[in-house]
Amino acid sequence: MKKNNGYRKYWKLIVLWLILISFVLASFIGHFDKKITGAIILLYGLTTEIFGLAFGALISFCGTLPWIGPFLIRILLWPVTVVINALAVSVGLIKVKQGNAKQVLGAKLGTMLLAVGILLGYILGKFI
Repeated sequence: MKKNNGYRKYWKLIVLWLILISFVLASFIGHFDKKITGAIILLYGLTTEIFGLAFGALISFCGTLPWIGPFLIRILLWPVTVVINALAVSVGLIKVKQGNAKQVLGAKLGTMLLAVGILLGYILGKFI
């Protein structure tokens, strides 16, 4: 039985992803045309969507495993949560230093209201 190597299976996508990242970085450094940069970033977004779907499928599969599934999901999602939280805090601090404290407060309030709405919708969905 032959082992299926993930790198060999997806080498084209990995190369495309690296090329797109390098082009986005070069466009910011070299001040390329905004339309070209926007098109490349759109293509990059589509590529990351493909990887996101694969990650979602992996999480769904791990969740079906009895007893160990929820533990695996926590291990896999913890770094993602930490990175997103760190980015949100750092962008908030930068904006506060630039004098946009009211915008940051509005964004934080909107995020909190969204989270409360999701929680209430989940609770009401369980009761109904």
